[in-house]
Amino acid sequence: MTISMVYPLMSAGFAALFLGVVLKPAMGTLDPVTAQSVRLPLAALVLFATPWGWAAPRQVLTASRATLWRVALLGLVTAGSSVLFVTSVKLADVAVAAVLSSSAPLFALPLGMIFLGERVTRVALVGTALAVTGVALLQLG
Repeated sequence: MTISMVYPLMSAGFAALFLGVVLKPAMGTLDPVTAQSVRLPLAALVLFATPWGWAAPRQVLTASRATLWRVALLGLVTAGSSVLFVTSVKLADVAVAAVLSSSAPLFALPLGMIFLGERVTRVALVGTALAVTGVALLQLG
């Protein structure tokens, strides 16, 4: 098994543990906006504490105004996406919420083609077909 396979498997395992053991029980007492209002700033602090985050303040100060607007817009989209994800975990089974959140590439594929002019590879098409099949199987079962 190559390292390019290990990271996604580790990420999937961590996500399943997080969803089933930590997030789902917490959602019994908190609404999604409250949960994310606590979780996202804590995540930012953790990221700033890592070596990768140390350069962030300097990069923000030297970034162009256009870049900062894009990052701010991305922050708004991320906050909305995060609240919707936590809402799905609260309202649906963990397995369903995890699979549906993993379907994000299904939306990124056509958007990348339309707005970025990206080419669709055969592997991307096969992955898309597998993801759609998985979601359909979850809905049937």
